[in-house]
Amino acid sequence: MQTNELMTGQAFTFYARVGTGVTLRKGNIGVMVNNMQMDGYGWKEQVILIGNGNWTAPRSGWFSVQAKQRSAFYITEPLSIVLQCRLTAAKWLGKLLTRPSNA
Repeated sequence: MQTNELMTGQAFTFYARVGTGVTLRKGNIGVMVNNMQMDGYGWKEQVILIGNGNWTAPRSGWFSVQAKQRSAFYITEPLSIVLQCRLTAAKWLGKLLTRPSNA
């Protein structure tokens, strides 16, 4: 997992899908949700993360992370639906194969 570092006042903009997580390792950051795509007014909602805070994207779109002080954070992508289905199928198949037979 790659850690991103920002100095005070720097910003990082990225596109993410719903369920993407931002986890703060150190410092203080503000996560901005750009609602211009949805309502056309450009109003921005900011969530402040301090300490070891984390935040999950409520929808897909453009987001911006702004450092209030020197900060380190990382971004985690959610698993795809296909991968989730494969993991679930593998778990059930493993249970079926390890079940004792009635011989």
